[in-house]
Amino acid sequence: MRKITEIVRREIERLPKASVFSLDDIATPEIKSTNYYAFTKALTYLEKNKEIVRIRKGLYFKSYISAISDLQINMPTQNNLIAYYSKKFNNGFYLSGYSLYNDMRLTEQVAQTITMTINERLPKNFVEFGLYFAETKHSITQENKYYLQILDCIEHIDDIPEKCENEVIENLLNYHFGKLSQKDIDELVFISKSYNAKTRIILSRLLKKIGYDDSTLELIKTLSLSRQLSLQKLSNYE
Repeated sequence: MRKITEIVRREIERLPKASVFSLDDIATPEIKSTNYYAFTKALTYLEKNKEIVRIRKGLYFKSYISAISDLQINMPTQNNLIAYYSKKFNNGFYLSGYSLYNDMRLTEQVAQTITMTINERLPKNFVEFGLYFAETKHSITQENKYYLQILDCIEHIDDIPEKCENEVIENLLNYHFGKLSQKDIDELVFISKSYNAKTRIILSRLLKKIGYDDSTLELIKTLSLSRQLSLQKLSNYE
């Protein structure tokens, strides 16, 4: 027991301070060759010794002494958790939700919560740390994250604080759509087919405003006939 505890302690000491880590992060071949019960007992001992803190089943935090207050820090911050999951999900995630609206310059309100939209099975939310997870509507790659973020903002346009729909559309046009190429527009239209009809309708309005008539028509064709007729009547009225 003492030997495995020292081996586990050694692996944890190699991690940067304030690290969030799972069993897999410290399970070297040497540790894997030992009895799993002994491994978990070693972690329990280190937890009782206040060297680590169990955040939830299978997830731990490496305690450290604050350089400012000389106090031991036994709880992770929101940023510690984001750093862990950013590494875990690699390119298969992007930030969304209220923090995204501010980053995209669609509102001045600064969010206290962070949402990570991911490809994988959703972990349980860290409500106490203001960290939430959402399921993606389209497979995430490094190349399409920006398009997905734009579409998320459009889908949740009514949730964007301090701004009405027309103000958000104006900001999207000014800060984002003006710099998109035809290739970008084509990819945006393709991915939008994974979103609901309302998102595609608003996107068609945005594209029409900047002169992408063919892309607008392509989007309208993805809608139900009744929605197409409603849009046609609205267009004739305008």
